[in-house]
Formats: sequence, structure tokens, C-alpha cells
Amino acid sequence: MAKYRYSATSIPGDSDNHNLRPDHNTSKPRLATQCKAGETVEGNEIWTATKTTAENEAGDIWLHVLSLEGHPINGWMAITHKGEKMSVLTDNDIVD
Repeated sequence: MAKYRYSATSIPGDSDNHNLRPDHNTSKPRLATQCKAGETVEGNEIWTATKTTAENEAGDIWLHVLSLEGHPINGWMAITHKGEKMSVLTDNDIVD
């Protein structure tokens, strides 16, 4: 059974690793930990861009990651970025 509200599994893209960031944009350096294609992250908070900026397009979705493959972590990962699907998001229907 899932521990967090949302889970996401990264999908292969230009790179097999997906960067975790300290915030829900690409303006700050990525964290040392990366999510490899096919790995699962979990978290409780989703952020959706409401307007297009240099870092995001309107509608981009980011997940606040609290667990990577069952190990605690704290960072943000793009579910969609610049309109490109990066991960498959699942709502586990768990409410705090």
C-alpha cells in the first residue's frame, strides 16, 4: 500500500536520469540525487505552473518528492516540463 498521496514513475527521454531540484523550476542547480528511468518517487504535493516563464510552460506539473524507491529524500521532480511528459503520475487517493 502506498504511503504518500502521489507516486510517479519516470519514463525514458533524452536522458535516462531525471533531475531532482530544490524547487519546482530549473533556475536552481539540480540536486545530487537523480531518478533513473523506471524508478518510482512519492510525495504529497503537486505544483502546476499557471503561466509560461523561462523555467516552465503554463500547465507544467511538478511533484514534491519525499521518497525515491522507498528511501527518504526532499526535492522536486517534473512530471511534465516544457510541455513534455517526463513521468507517469498516479493519485493514490490518500489524504493526510
